[in-house]
Parts: sequence; structure tokens; C-alpha cells
Amino acid sequence: MVLPKRFGENGSREASAMQLFHDKIPATLETISLTRRALRRALSEVRLSEEVIDDLQLLWSEIAVNAVTHSDPGPREIECRILIRGAQIGIEISDDGVPFSDFEKHFRAENNGLDQLEALNPMAPTSGRGVHLVRGLTDSFTYQPGPPNRFTLWRRLAKRQPVILIAEDERVLAESYALGLHPTYRSVIVESVEDALARLAQTPIDLVLADYHLVDGTGRNLAEAMERMADRLPVPLILITGDRNPDLEREMLELGFEAALQKPVSAAKLADHIALALRRTERRRASHFRHFGVAAAQLLTSAVPAELPAHALRHHSKVADLGSGDAVLHLKGATRERIVLIDVMGHGLGAHAGAIAFAAIVRALHAEAGEGGPAHLLGMISHALYSDQALGRLIATLLVVDCLHDGRMEIAAAGHPPPVRISAAGIAQVLAGGPLPGFSATMIYEQTEFRLGAGERLLCFTDGLDPTGLSAGERLPDWCSRALSESVSLPLDSAMDHVVAAIQKSVGPEPGDDWTVLLLEGASQAASARPERR
Repeated sequence: MVLPKRFGENGSREASAMQLFHDKIPATLETISLTRRALRRALSEVRLSEEVIDDLQLLWSEIAVNAVTHSDPGPREIECRILIRGAQIGIEISDDGVPFSDFEKHFRAENNGLDQLEALNPMAPTSGRGVHLVRGLTDSFTYQPGPPNRFTLWRRLAKRQPVILIAEDERVLAESYALGLHPTYRSVIVESVEDALARLAQTPIDLVLADYHLVDGTGRNLAEAMERMADRLPVPLILITGDRNPDLEREMLELGFEAALQKPVSAAKLADHIALALRRTERRRASHFRHFGVAAAQLLTSAVPAELPAHALRHHSKVADLGSGDAVLHLKGATRERIVLIDVMGHGLGAHAGAIAFAAIVRALHAEAGEGGPAHLLGMISHALYSDQALGRLIATLLVVDCLHDGRMEIAAAGHPPPVRISAAGIAQVLAGGPLPGFSATMIYEQTEFRLGAGERLLCFTDGLDPTGLSAGERLPDWCSRALSESVSLPLDSAMDHVVAAIQKSVGPEPGDDWTVLLLEGASQAASARPERR
């Protein structure tokens, strides 16, 4: 069942995590299968994507079945919890059997080359293939040997990793490709043309890596079928084949494949060809959709004034891909200036379209909310997302900052990293945390109120500054905290320039995720910092 329950600090397993599912069962293969189906039913109610549900089901099956079949003595009971923490979803699996001593050794293995997997016996139950799958599906894990033994694995609800569909009917070979591409790429493995087309219809795929000979057809059949898929953007293909026919490579390139590689192929060569194909595809899409991007940006852009009645504001952002999933809205009220920071999960044009949709939702509900505070607005947004199946497909974090005309600030967040207050005394996180919107019918949000003191500023940001850490609820990275401390005595514009320079130095000119920062201070402080005119 779905349990919208929060774990706090009192005996909590995961602080600030909301529990979506819990089941404790006898440790048998039959009950594990029943829980797998129950997990899908429960998570479908909270509007998780099929990709996320599939991954959680696979994690549950791999770890639970291993615990039951390869422990001696085996566990009597096994337990499953699904948790949401910030913009991450986690699965916690506990059992009362003997510890799994090999898990951390395999999971933390430094060797990421193909020889590691090729040396494994694919029929052996402890070959590590299941552990490899776990590594590919998660961002982080903890393992606590017991009893109870407890596995806790986390992944982002929407991962920035490009997704590679591997169509290869030799399973060990397919997994060797996936292992060589991890962690830069997330791999999905199929064995047939039919399964590849089904995955393409269900899951956003960035590139297809296909063997020429599959169980029900050829790479040519797959490419021709993909050409007829009019409901999605073209997806680049790379062929891998053991066929020595000299005319095959030319035929496949004429058909539209980005490259035709002869087996065996090294992990480095494969990764180079994939990176090149993705870059070429991005440039083609950029030229095709530049006009769309300009028009969409005009719909999304909300002019954010530098000066508010009681506050001064500066903001800066950087797009990681074609189209940004970040948006900053300025909405006016009778007693407040409302700033809404939106971070739509995903990347590229899909995230950009999602940001446009979210901006429209927020604008409409802001008008309906009247002078209701940030928590009230987030509750309305969450209800709208849950009530509409199409809107429910959008996943985003939101931060609402109300700058009241009397100088007070009211803040509420939905799955978004909390802002920080900066002063000469140090950096303090604002207590503003709430669940992602739209995951159940009644999501409750709380808001916090304060007034910035003299010499104090507020920094708001998206998780692109540190995608894995901030989405998991961790604090700002050290490099960012140092830059903020160094900027305290600078005027607002100079302080913003200093923070942006530190971000650009850390995340680089081509960041892995969109990022946005806003820096606010009291208007009287900003006025006093301006030079006098003569």
C-alpha cells in the first residue's frame, strides 16, 4: 500500500524521506514475485514514470532473490520500503538472513573494463551480473550487514545520463557493453527488434546500439521500423556486427546508421563513437528546432526585476542542453512580489516543454490563489498535477519565495533544495522542505517566515550546482560555500559575479545539468551600497 509517511529524526532510517510503499513478507520466491506486482500497483498510483517503476522492480527482484536463493541459512522474512527524499527515490531492502559479504566488493569494484564481466561465468549465481545491474540503476547505496541486513539504494527521479538502448541477443556481450558505458550512460538491454521498438515507444532513448543479427530480424529491420515512428524525434543508431561482408557497412551508413563497428570493439572505441554520434545529433536538432527554442523562450521568460519594493535581486542561469528545464517567474500580488524557481527533471527540449507547461500552471494558480502564501500555492499546484493524468507526467521541484512589501520573506519548497542565508557570521540553511508535488491527493506544505538583517543575503538555486548531492538533500558543496563567504562584503552585483565565476569554474563551460542561482538582499542595504551621485 502507499503510505505517505515521513521519517524524521526520531529513530529514522532516512531523515526527511517520505515513504511511498512498505511490505514485509515471508522470504520465498513466490512472495517476492507478489510484492513486485504490488509495488508496481502502488507506485502507479503516485504517478511515477514507467522507467522509474521498472528500475525499482528490478532492484527489488535482484536483491531479494539473491538474498533468498544464495544465503545459507536463508532469511525467514524480507522487507521492502520505497522512499522519496528531495528529488531522489530510494529502495530499502532488509532481511534477517546471513550478511551478503560479496555485495560491497562487487558494487565498489574499481575495474570498469570489459575484462571484468567477460571473466565471469554467466551461469554462476554469484557471477556479479545482478550486482552490475544494480550499479547501473543507482547513484548511491549503503549496505549495513546484520541481521537485519539492510540495502538502501538511491537514484534521481530523472537522471541526466543519456540512455543507450542495446539490442543484442548475446546477453553477456550486451552486459559487457553496458558495463563499459557505465556510469556515463544508462543502458537498457533488449534481445529482439520487437522488444527494441516497444522500448522506444515507452522510454526516452538517446541512442540505439544494435547488433546486425537479432533473434527476430536484423539491424536493417530495426532501422526501417524506427524511420516509421513519427511520434518521436529521430534517434541515432550505431551498428555492431561480426559479419565480414564488405558491403554491409556501406549499406548501413546509407540507411542512416552513424557508424558500423566490427566485433570485437573496445569500451573506449565504443564510448568515442557514441559521444560523437550524440554530439552530431544534438547539433542537427539544434538547427531544426532553433526557431522553436526562440518561440518557447518567449513564452517561458518572465522578466525578473532587479529591484523589488523591499528587496534587490540578481539571477544567473546556464543551460546544459538544447532547451532548459529551469525557469524563474516573477508574479505580482497586492502585498508581495512572488519569485518562483522551477526545475523540471530531464534535459533538452522535453524538459524545456515541461518548464513551459509548469510556468503556465503556476501563473494560472497564482492568480487563483490571491494573497495565499507559498505553502498554499504549492498545495494547489500539487493537487492540479495529481488530478490530471497528463499533467501528472511532469516532475519538477519548486521553490516559492514571497518578498513582502514590508520587508518580510515567506518561503516554501516542494522537493527543491532549500535556500541559504549568508552573513558575516556564516551560512545557514533555511528550513524550507516539502515533498515533490503531485505524488498523492493530499500533499501538505509548510512555509517559513523571516526578515533579512543588515549585511545578510539569501541564495536560491537549482540542483545543477551539484546534481547528485543537492537532489539527495545534501548541503551546498564546499567550493560554493567558500565563494559565498568570500562575497559577503562585496556589493550585490560583485557578489553575484564572484559566485557565478566559482560555479563556472567548478561545473565547467558545458555543465551536466541546467543551473540557476538567485541572490537577494534587503532594498535598503542595496541602496546604501550604491555610490552617491554628484
